[in-house]
Amino acid sequence: MSYELPSYVQNDNLEERLSDNAKWTLKQKYLKRDSEGIIVEGVKDRFYTIAKTLAEIDLDYGKSEEEVSDLTKIFYNNISSLDFLPAGRVLTNTGTETKALFNCYVLDPEDSIDPDDDLNDIF
Repeated sequence: MSYELPSYVQNDNLEERLSDNAKWTLKQKYLKRDSEGIIVEGVKDRFYTIAKTLAEIDLDYGKSEEEVSDLTKIFYNNISSLDFLPAGRVLTNTGTETKALFNCYVLDPEDSIDPDDDLNDIF
């Protein structure tokens, strides 16, 4: 992690509010690891990284650093309150080298069935 956590994150009692199962799941699936598989961040770090990374997108759309900082806090508070949790790929990949953030990809393949065909003849 290349930044210091703000006081609202440092003072958050998030890990006390998580069930043992939630902590286990986060450690097994979502917390960042180094090349040797050692966990290198805590739950608050992960949630803050997600909030900060997603908020920073608004820099590309004219928001100031202060507005992005405010948005980061809003995102973090929503995630850490457990009122909103992003999907698994967002939890796992946001702020990492892996850019896949979608759990589901929808493809629109061509349909080879002519709508004028009688489906009873096809099947």
